[in-house]
Amino acid sequence: MFRVIRACIRGQLAPLSTFPYPNREQLPIAVNLTLYRRCVMMMPVSKQIDYYKILQVDPEAEPEVVTAAYRRLAAKYHPDVNKACDAEQRMRDLNQAYAVIGDPVKRSEYDRQRQARVRTRASAAPRSTYYTTRKTTPIVTVTPSVLAFGQVAKGATKTLSIEISVTERRTLIGDLRVSHPWIRLSTTRLFSSSTTVNVEVDTTGLREGMVHNGLLTIDSISYGTRSVPISVRVIAQAQPVLVATPSILDFGRAVVGRAPKVLSIRISNGGPGLLSGTITSHQKWLSVSQSSWTGNQVVIQAIADAGGMKVGRQYQGELDITSNGGRFMVTARIQVVASDVAVAPETDSAESCRDLDFLRQRMSILQEVKNPTGMQESEQIVISHLLQTCKGGDVAVTLQRAIEGAQGWREQAYLAEGIPLSANLLPVLTDLFKRLRRWETHEA
Repeated sequence: MFRVIRACIRGQLAPLSTFPYPNREQLPIAVNLTLYRRCVMMMPVSKQIDYYKILQVDPEAEPEVVTAAYRRLAAKYHPDVNKACDAEQRMRDLNQAYAVIGDPVKRSEYDRQRQARVRTRASAAPRSTYYTTRKTTPIVTVTPSVLAFGQVAKGATKTLSIEISVTERRTLIGDLRVSHPWIRLSTTRLFSSSTTVNVEVDTTGLREGMVHNGLLTIDSISYGTRSVPISVRVIAQAQPVLVATPSILDFGRAVVGRAPKVLSIRISNGGPGLLSGTITSHQKWLSVSQSSWTGNQVVIQAIADAGGMKVGRQYQGELDITSNGGRFMVTARIQVVASDVAVAPETDSAESCRDLDFLRQRMSILQEVKNPTGMQESEQIVISHLLQTCKGGDVAVTLQRAIEGAQGWREQAYLAEGIPLSANLLPVLTDLFKRLRRWETHEA
């Protein structure tokens, strides 16, 4: 019995298979196991042997891995191969470890005892007390740790809040500084256990389409320095979009000496913000009711005065609309006659009405289609507008202007009120123009 206890104190207690008792078979099995387990629990932690470390394997390793590790180490430390002074002792340790870990029954008993030792050490560990917790060092905490402003339009500002505090309820004394002038702070002084600071970024002087990075630095007297990264992506500022209708002002016939003719131009904003701009005329006979405006829905009167114009001539001019949402040109036309019963101009002759006949025939063909496609429906709308507004011989010219307007559709051009010259309308106009040319060639 004393020999067992002495082995425990020296840390030399082996597993049950190599129990250091001369005649352990003479003891009852229950006494043998109980004595062994108590001695293992009494063994000093520093002297307990870890067979897994000796074999250099994980406690969850498979039996094949354990065998392979044993063979590898045995080949390395066998006294016949390794001439080191501790080779023989290492080999004894390997044999002893493999005798336990290599046997499933002994390994199971060893694992159970090993886990019991771990629980015993954990329960014996000293618990935290008031005095031990008070020994922790106060640190500065920042919430959030990174200020990401995301996307901000150029010229705009955005504000985020950040909370700066110190643990252990200590008072934080220090200063705040930023790395760039486009970062602004609501305060630069700290004198409290917790402070909320508003951080604002101003993108007025920053380049568009780039991510700009900055730094907020916290300099405290007692707790060191802490940095907070700041990032913002500057995007293009949202601009108003100029929309003006109609694109052509046809004043018709005007008699010299009578009152001027007036038509309306509707100007609206198709985008965000506030629309403002000016409208000017480059011809003396063409003027407007107001030369500038500010608003998203405006109606301006265009005035055509035939006074001083030659009878029998057709005049054409332009109104230049310039705004913060783009630029647009409105074409104005007027026919000057001597009286209202004047003979129709040459453009209305039977020879020049072939294009109108083509439009009527094409409209009749489209109306007979039971299930028209989207392009056919758009073509009917265009033909109906041309029949109402065009004179004989003007259809081809009008289509050409419309095609040019549709190709530059970003300028918000309009064929007529409610008929925008978009990219979707371009194939319809092009196809109609080609059909008209083939018709004119055939009729000629």
